[in-house]
Amino acid sequence: MAGSVDSVLADAGFGAGLESAAERLRDATVRIRCNRTSAGAGVVWSNDGLIVTNAHVAMERTGEVRLADGRTTTGEVVASDPWRDLAALRVPLATPPPPVRGDDTMRAGDLVLAFGHPLGWDNAVSIGVLHATERIGGLGPPRWLRADVRLMPGNSGGPLADADGRLIGLNALVSRGLAFAVPTEAVDALLDADRPMLGVALRPAAVGRRGRRMFGMLVVDVTADSAAARSGVRTGDVIRSVDGLAIAAPSDIGQLMYAARAADHVALGVVREGRRIDVDVEVGRGPPGARAA
Repeated sequence: MAGSVDSVLADAGFGAGLESAAERLRDATVRIRCNRTSAGAGVVWSNDGLIVTNAHVAMERTGEVRLADGRTTTGEVVASDPWRDLAALRVPLATPPPPVRGDDTMRAGDLVLAFGHPLGWDNAVSIGVLHATERIGGLGPPRWLRADVRLMPGNSGGPLADADGRLIGLNALVSRGLAFAVPTEAVDALLDADRPMLGVALRPAAVGRRGRRMFGMLVVDVTADSAAARSGVRTGDVIRSVDGLAIAAPSDIGQLMYAARAADHVALGVVREGRRIDVDVEVGRGPPGARAA
């Protein structure tokens, strides 16, 4: 397990170790600008030009990418999942080696580092502690990594790492003073060539009577000959659960589909014309970059 704050600070080599970890992150962190008014960060995912970032950073089809060594090029978005706030870009350059990946043994109180370009300051690093990890029903990777670390505009899409500089997530947002990062396992799901797919377009919705309203995802379109279409999912259905686990946020359906990736079937809890029904879906498989739903 990565060291707690007390154990790391007690280490005589703490300063040198932190400097080395920050240097490794600096080399793998890029600057991304997809329009004139906003810029964010990204992380080298592989040294053949694949960069990962937040979907809200890579909102256009292409964007300017500046590597740590100062080279600037145009990256093309090759994968996007707005529900998990993730995107991947491909640049036509050889990139530095990606950071070493961390593992899932980190616990609340472990030291973390956040890297990015806050308010235009290049390659700034913030230090804090992991506050909590959050899973849906104990399944799949964490929905979010929450950390008591300072983030500002320009940190989005940059790395969150452990005390050894190993990548554990991509910084995404700040809520109630805490930083929220998307775990690296969610990036794996985004790029998985065999990821489970339903074949629907969704938007958040609430169902039920006043005072007892529940969150769900409204089906606004069903792709022809998709897993959803073959199983009888209809436009206007509201998906409330996957395999009995309730959906409480837009990102949950992608998370739950990721957790079910080894299954051949999933059971969708659906509200249709005011009635609750279960729809058994034989899971389809999608190409890298296709939306999880």
